[in-house]
Amino acid sequence: MSRLRPRAPSLRCVSVLAVATLGLAACGSQARTLRTANVALAIAATIHRQFGIATVVRCPSDPPEQSGYRFACTARLAVGTYRVAVLETDSRGTVSYTGTGQLRALDSASIEHAIKTAMRRKRRPVVSVRCPSPVLQQSGLAFTCTAQTRTGTIVRFTVKEDDGNGRITLVNA
Repeated sequence: MSRLRPRAPSLRCVSVLAVATLGLAACGSQARTLRTANVALAIAATIHRQFGIATVVRCPSDPPEQSGYRFACTARLAVGTYRVAVLETDSRGTVSYTGTGQLRALDSASIEHAIKTAMRRKRRPVVSVRCPSPVLQQSGLAFTCTAQTRTGTIVRFTVKEDDGNGRITLVNA
């Protein structure tokens, strides 16, 4: 078991904040609903632009198009999810959204390097190490990385996040 603190990327912004006019009423229906697919795309684009993190965002389908209506969307990373609060600011589909906490990703390349170093110390030459990316930096999350040795053996490592500051524990599975 190793306790490491890989270098964290400089993603220090506390929240995502943007305003977009995205909703259009569904044609032919009496109750106007917001097209949240457009909201999800805008949130994903904002996260990528501000933090350099690729996400897939899901929002509830067909909320009413109504000023003051609130709902939440979820940005999914390779490991972890990030909640985004959305507020409809008028009845024409204008929304504002903000992240509900810090959005930081672990530096997967540093974790891969730490695994290679740990394997070398055990005299097990490594050809490659693969970890999922992006991984939300959040206490309690766990994920698996794989290392391949020169002999073709696959070694799995469980990576557990000790805290929300990038400190991890490697466990050879």
